[in-house]
Amino acid sequence: MRPALLPILPLLPRIALAACLWPHGAAAQAVLTLRPQALVAGARITLGDVAAPADTADTADTADTADTAAAAWREAASTDIGAAPLPGYTQRLGRAEIERLLRMRGQGQQWRLQGANAVAVERRARQVDGAELAATAERHLRAALAGQADRVELQLETLPPDVAAADGQLELRARALSPQSALRPRATVWLDVLADGVFQRSAAVTFQVKAYRTVLVARHPLAAGSAPDCTALAQQEADVAPLGGAVPNVPCSALRGRLKRALAAGEALPEAWLDTAAVAQGDDVTLQVRDGAIVLESRAVALDGGQVGQRIAVRPAGATQAIHAHIAGPGLVTLSGK
Repeated sequence: MRPALLPILPLLPRIALAACLWPHGAAAQAVLTLRPQALVAGARITLGDVAAPADTADTADTADTADTAAAAWREAASTDIGAAPLPGYTQRLGRAEIERLLRMRGQGQQWRLQGANAVAVERRARQVDGAELAATAERHLRAALAGQADRVELQLETLPPDVAAADGQLELRARALSPQSALRPRATVWLDVLADGVFQRSAAVTFQVKAYRTVLVARHPLAAGSAPDCTALAQQEADVAPLGGAVPNVPCSALRGRLKRALAAGEALPEAWLDTAAVAQGDDVTLQVRDGAIVLESRAVALDGGQVGQRIAVRPAGATQAIHAHIAGPGLVTLSGK
């Protein structure tokens, strides 16, 4: 071998890599090998995530051309080629699609792809434990039930599965619960999982709910249309979740109205079952007929029900025809004379 060639022998491998990577003319293309799988950390996929230079020669001292080629690849490696999938999902990028993206970014003539026909891209993720989801949901549900019951019992129906989230600051954000959706025998809390403030996925956590309050319950069976009082009702702790918490919040002595439906012994009195109209259909009422300073009173039967100020039909005692009068108060209707 000629002595003049000996000093450049150690540089030949790097010069060969430079010849492969660095385009020397308009038609020259560097060769990149497409990986079959790629795991990305961020929200975007780069060319460096899915491909690498075709030749990875030794890393000894380099010639200027090798340094230039390496710098070109470092710049190209950061080329954005799309959004990364959500954790737990896989996105396939075909070689033709990546080449199209490179052409759109003005690099189609510089790089040529070989290797896999497509790359399966996954997102680096962390697992959020199902027990952590359940605990967060329970705290939120208890807060929503605060003030609606004296004590609450929650039973988790099923431990939610672990969910995948991207690396970053984790946040479990519970969706708002209305009092009506919280106070029921079966309540579901929806959690949104975020990483660095970016939504990842949702999880539903369901509980069986028992909410106890001191309420009015029937001492014995009560018929529809009866007016319950303290002789018929007793105060007792009961689960109000089946009633949505809608029970009268007054002592039995202050209770007004008639039952719209029959009430079984030991059954809590729902507020919706109590007709609190000033006059109910079928009530015996006092009928006052006013004519100037003269007021005549008689008895009548209400043919309609209503509130104070409403006009209803009543049938005076001993009469066969109905007349119309205004409700002036509980059990009282008035009629102005002409």
